[in-house]
Amino acid sequence: MNKRWFLTIGLLILSFACFVKRETIAQQTSNLKAIDKSNMDLSAKPGDDFYLFANGNWLKKNPIPGGYSTWGSFAVLRAQNAEILHRILEDTQQNRNAPKGNATQLLRDFYRAAMDINAIEKAGKNQLTPYFKQIDRLKSKDDLAKLIGEFHKSVALQAVFIFYRYVDVDNPNSTWAIFNQGGFALPNRSYYVKEDAESIKIRSQYRQHIERMFRLLGDAETDAKANADTVLKIETTLALNSLTAEEQRDSKLTFNRMSLAEMQKQFPHFNWKAYFAAMGLPTNQTGNVASLKFFSGLSEMSRQIPIKEWKTYLKWNVLTTNARFLSADFETENFDFFEKTLNGVTQMKPRGQRVQAQVENYLGWELAQEYVKKHFSPEAKARMLMMIEDIREAFRQRIKALDWMSETTKQKALVKLDKITVNVGYPNKWRDYSGVEIKPAGYVANIVNINRHSVKENIRKLGEPIGRDEFGMTPQTVNAYYSQPENKIVFPAGILQPPFFHESFDDAVNYGAIGAVIAHEFTHAFDDQGSQFDGDGRLVNWWTEEDLQKFKGKQKQIIEQYNEYTVLDGVNWNGELTVGENIADLGGVSIAYDAFQMRQAKNGRPSDIDGLTPEQRFFIAWAQIWRGSKTPQAIRSQMNTPGATSYYPLRVIGPFSNHEGFIKAFSLKEGDKMVRPSNKRIKIW
Repeated sequence: MNKRWFLTIGLLILSFACFVKRETIAQQTSNLKAIDKSNMDLSAKPGDDFYLFANGNWLKKNPIPGGYSTWGSFAVLRAQNAEILHRILEDTQQNRNAPKGNATQLLRDFYRAAMDINAIEKAGKNQLTPYFKQIDRLKSKDDLAKLIGEFHKSVALQAVFIFYRYVDVDNPNSTWAIFNQGGFALPNRSYYVKEDAESIKIRSQYRQHIERMFRLLGDAETDAKANADTVLKIETTLALNSLTAEEQRDSKLTFNRMSLAEMQKQFPHFNWKAYFAAMGLPTNQTGNVASLKFFSGLSEMSRQIPIKEWKTYLKWNVLTTNARFLSADFETENFDFFEKTLNGVTQMKPRGQRVQAQVENYLGWELAQEYVKKHFSPEAKARMLMMIEDIREAFRQRIKALDWMSETTKQKALVKLDKITVNVGYPNKWRDYSGVEIKPAGYVANIVNINRHSVKENIRKLGEPIGRDEFGMTPQTVNAYYSQPENKIVFPAGILQPPFFHESFDDAVNYGAIGAVIAHEFTHAFDDQGSQFDGDGRLVNWWTEEDLQKFKGKQKQIIEQYNEYTVLDGVNWNGELTVGENIADLGGVSIAYDAFQMRQAKNGRPSDIDGLTPEQRFFIAWAQIWRGSKTPQAIRSQMNTPGATSYYPLRVIGPFSNHEGFIKAFSLKEGDKMVRPSNKRIKIW
């Protein structure tokens, strides 16, 4: 046996051992009952804190593990899926004869290169040398635009701004290039502009982190300090030029069609022609400039900031983007700031888990086919499809019964509802990575090759539609989403497991858990953003003016409700940033409850189980899928992220306190903490 091969296999075996220790996670998930009363705190009163009543004992038994910033139903299920995926990866390591370009070869050699610790330690920062040399050759502002294009195409930097392909909102049967704000490494704009003590502290810690990273590159202390100041100055300017989180929720503000000539005219100091050429973008390609304010600011920055400072900024982008793939000194420093400081994660996961996460990030679609073969049944899909149509019908009936919407707008809403495409499990067509070169050595080089392939494919497909059956998430992902310009919902197989769903669960639990998630995604078609798109996915107003104003009034009520909740000491939730998700939670629970009642009417009302009525089990099921905890740092980040969901307890307390069915199911009364006054209860959809 080849000695290098033997060493690599030995490292992999050691790495996989870390997964064996987590066997209890899979057992915990697979052995879940539909409703396990041992996870509840039956001493808590449902009318005081239903979240604690439904989840109190689970929360006591499940503190956040050291390697995580959040732990709950989603995280447990992701950990279970990770074990499944690791076994798929393990199988690839035994196959020495897989043909080049085959999924097994790609997965095997990517993982092997990432696990070759000796080679990675020996290379250190040298894996980045080719990109640093490109930066060092910068001479002019035209060179700057060209190099940004080359880095966007290959190194997958989000330096300066972000490029991607997405649906054309004027013509949903086509796609266009999106140019969006970005270029800063902290989670979002607020980290750079807020002046509270915590934000100032984080910026100081970030500047120190940048300095330490430049020291690891070999810079003298004085130079490292100056470089850190330069990076923070440029990123802060980019952040100040950016739209606020609230502004980003206005679809009309974030869609601005422009040609190359128009972009060059309006933002003249950045050489867009050079950027297009470097990216391989056709010069006749129109795109969406998602923030006129940002790119006007960038144009001025291109004129004012010296090339020397741009070099420093780009070197930092290359370094921070790839730090996870370098030697231990870089990876540890990167973890200490971005995970420990920003998110409150107390310890780094074992290398095998860290590398597997990158396999999932970069070659997740090559893992997907084996995953769905073994872990998603036709019976599960059939049950899901039945529930989806029940929920669509319940939503249809609710729209017809609305007392605040005119018949004119109702008819258009019903047309949009009927046009929503729903995809379950996995796509009909798989993505093809057979043209990507992956070698058993060269971790960063492999990632660059995958990035280059992905960007090239996106550019090649500009103008082509995104298929209604195409998935934007891998099938093993524990999540779901609604796409506004595609007017479609995707439920990957990964989330269709306990506690969200199982074929053997009673209807009350399935409708209360995954059913309400389905309805939540349906409601996104009609939330503050989704409501701006018609049934064909075009950004067009289909409301009467009177109905639109009524809808905005109801949005305001939701914002005001969630602004009342305190989640950290002295800090209230940001109802405006999470309004879309909060509308969807309220609508999701209400629509799924109606669908469950319709299903009971067809099949007959089931008996109580473990002393719980079907209606009680419905609401407990929703509450239990949101059981979980987050570090204070993770909560703070979530609060400042546009379009984020609300913190776990609010996803239960918020919608339930408005819901008549919930109040009746648990015999609650006016004055109970979980009951909003009748004149303040909100009903939208």
